[in-house]
Amino acid sequence: MSRGPERERSVEYQPGSPEHRAGHHIAVFGSGSKEKKYRRTLRVAKEVARALMLESGFRLVTGGINTGIMHVVAHEAMKIAREAKRRDLIPKGIAPKGLPRWSRTPGKIEVEKDNKRTGRLVNESDGYVVFNGSFGTQAELDYALCDDTRAALHKPVVILDESGRHVQFTQRLLNRGLVTLDMLHDVYVVTTPAEAHLVLELYYRKRYGLPIDEHLVEKLYALHVSHHLSAPKELSAPESVENNGL
Repeated sequence: MSRGPERERSVEYQPGSPEHRAGHHIAVFGSGSKEKKYRRTLRVAKEVARALMLESGFRLVTGGINTGIMHVVAHEAMKIAREAKRRDLIPKGIAPKGLPRWSRTPGKIEVEKDNKRTGRLVNESDGYVVFNGSFGTQAELDYALCDDTRAALHKPVVILDESGRHVQFTQRLLNRGLVTLDMLHDVYVVTTPAEAHLVLELYYRKRYGLPIDEHLVEKLYALHVSHHLSAPKELSAPESVENNGL
């Protein structure tokens, strides 16, 4: 796995093993609010955390705030890690120094500024789930979509946003030329925790040469963001799964 010196392994584990899967990090972006309008999203975030950890064994990374979506994800992840007695599954929280609402996990890391937090979340993760949220969440989505390294490494971005605001935001980025079609090759829009898990599990399997069910790849194709966008130039669905890193 190549994610920079801070993620280098001292021991190489067999792809597909529990230890190897725990080294596969998924960043979670979403609102820190507990407002009523996010109530359903908070329930969905909990289900996504359980699916990614219990079914795939991935380690989760959040922005470190002890409220809203990130709190729900970190709390659920800690619960699973404790029940399984797996220290390697303890969620990581990355937040700026002085942030008053830390996610109370042993995996917390402090950075100097908020923009550095987003950079580390993107650089140190192998995939991303973007939940419902407003300007702060869209800024994180913007960073992930526009990151050339993320696109070159075919790290998937999964948008799970029942409001549709993130898709509209992506459309505006495309209209303004701030992202290109190539940068959206690995971006998906899902409506359920099961679909989010499908995308991230298939990408993991492809990256490490594990068996893949072709029927599931067809489902992946149907979730591609291109089915939701109208680009300035004609935007067609990816010609093959190879274009999406699969």
